[in-house]
Amino acid sequence: MNRSLASALFFCAFTTMAWAQTTETVAPAQAATGASPPAAAAVSPPGRLPPLPPEETIPMAMAMKAAQAVLDACAPYGEPAVAEIMDMYGNPKVVLAADGALGNSPEAARKKAYTAMKKGMSTAEFARTLDHKPARGEVIQGDPNLNANDGGFPIRRDGKIIGALGASSPAGKHTSGATYDEYCGEAGLAEIHF
Repeated sequence: MNRSLASALFFCAFTTMAWAQTTETVAPAQAATGASPPAAAAVSPPGRLPPLPPEETIPMAMAMKAAQAVLDACAPYGEPAVAEIMDMYGNPKVVLAADGALGNSPEAARKKAYTAMKKGMSTAEFARTLDHKPARGEVIQGDPNLNANDGGFPIRRDGKIIGALGASSPAGKHTSGATYDEYCGEAGLAEIHF
């Protein structure tokens, strides 16, 4: 038997065994009480996260409106931005890129949203906690996804972080003194209402 076939058979056997053990431990408890399992408690295959409950999601229409607000806020200044809204699992909910956006802006927006969610603060606040300004591409605190540039914001609902917004545009400062990423990101965040 070749190695890849043996690996596939082992994986199938292991998955089936894990699934059987899960259902054996759940089913007797339900049988004893006569209760049926709630829909949200359905057993997910190994490695799969359960769906987010509605109170922990950012509605699609709201995410689209927030991302568009980022692009609209930067457009009058000739700053083609990228906006990403991610859910609490780190999945992109919406990614919008203005015409003319730089090629590295989507990745920067993703890292800013990731950082804001992971650290529980804006990326500008996170940058102030560091002992130095990281160089471009420098790995921060051992995590290559952290970004200490302005433009990342956690999204909270009832005090709980349920996602994040990342904004990235060419470097520059708005007349308010904020970077365009901060200014435009705040415009997007203002569209998030629960």
